[in-house]
Amino acid sequence: MLRAAQVGLDRLSGWRVSTAASGREGIALATAARPDAILLDVVMPELDGPGTLHALGELAATRDIPVVFLTAASGESDRARLIELGAAGVIAKPFEPPRLGNQLSEVLGWSS
Repeated sequence: MLRAAQVGLDRLSGWRVSTAASGREGIALATAARPDAILLDVVMPELDGPGTLHALGELAATRDIPVVFLTAASGESDRARLIELGAAGVIAKPFEPPRLGNQLSEVLGWSS
């Protein structure tokens, strides 16, 4: 999934993408790079997506970066729970890599 998302955003949408293999690695990367947005899965090694979102929200360097979940848990109650935790939005898996950039832009209100 990580590779498919990277291809969808980097190669197909022209975005500069950095990836992390775990929640803890993602926090360190986000703190250093301060990206425009963060895309998280719910299930990740070391620290799950909700835990990572919480940790990002605790840090001054990352608390204002919008976070979008990419997850198979796409029922309305699942989406509502993630939004309540502070996510900017949720994109359901499976996803189509060529459409991911547009979906993410739409969720974040970046659509032109």
